[in-house]
Amino acid sequence: MNTITPTPRKMLIRIIAVFLPIIILCALGINITAHKRIPSYTSNEQYAEQIDLQSMYDVKCNIVMLGNSFIYKVHWNELLNRSDVINRGIGSDITSGYLNRLENVFKARPKICFVEGGINDLCKDVPIDTIVHNMKLLVDTLQRKKIKVVLTSIIHVGEAYPESSRVNQKIDLLNGVIKKEFARNIPIIDLNPILSPGGVLLDRYAQRDAIHLTSKAYIIWKDVIEKTLKQESI
Repeated sequence: MNTITPTPRKMLIRIIAVFLPIIILCALGINITAHKRIPSYTSNEQYAEQIDLQSMYDVKCNIVMLGNSFIYKVHWNELLNRSDVINRGIGSDITSGYLNRLENVFKARPKICFVEGGINDLCKDVPIDTIVHNMKLLVDTLQRKKIKVVLTSIIHVGEAYPESSRVNQKIDLLNGVIKKEFARNIPIIDLNPILSPGGVLLDRYAQRDAIHLTSKAYIIWKDVIEKTLKQESI
C-alpha cells in the first residue's frame, strides 16, 4: 500500500491553519486583560474635550475646585458666592487624569486647591495602592507650587447603586488609607458622617443614580468649604 507523505510546505500550511486561530485568540485575550488591569483616563470621551476647553481660560483665582463629576456639575462661584473660584472638574475622570492636567490648575495661580476624587478609580478597579500613589504625587506637585491642598473623602453611594455594599466597603478602605497617609499634614473634608451616617448615602442627598449629590448635599459641602477658607484666611 502506497503512503503519501505530505511535502514540508503542506505540513507548514496545516500547522499554521491549526495554531494561527489559537495564537490570535490568545493575543486578543491578553490585550483585553491588560486593558482591564490598567484603566486610562484617555478612554474617557469627555476628557480631551474638557482639557481643550479649560486650556483656553487665562484667569487668576484664589480657589480651584479639582475633581470629577462631583465638582464638574456645580457652578462653584455661584454656590460659594465668590468670583475668585474656578471649576476644574471633568466627569468620569480618574486620579491619573488629574495628574495629567495640573497645568490648567497652575496657570490660575491659586492659593488653595480642593481635591475630590477616587470613586471612578474604585469603580474601574484601579488598585488602592495606585490611587494613593497618584494622590501623593498630586499633593506633592501642588505643594511644590506653594498651593495649599484640601482633600475630600470619597462619599458613599446609595443603597440603590449596583453592588452598593461592595463599593462602600472599598470606599471605606480607601478613605482609611488616605486619612492615614495625609491627615497629619493636610486638611481632609469628610462629609460621610452627615451624608451617610450608616455607611450608605441617604436618599435625600442622592440623585436617582444613587451616587451623585442633590442640592441639599452641596449646601452642606459648601458650609464646610467656607469654614475651611475662613480658617485659612482666604
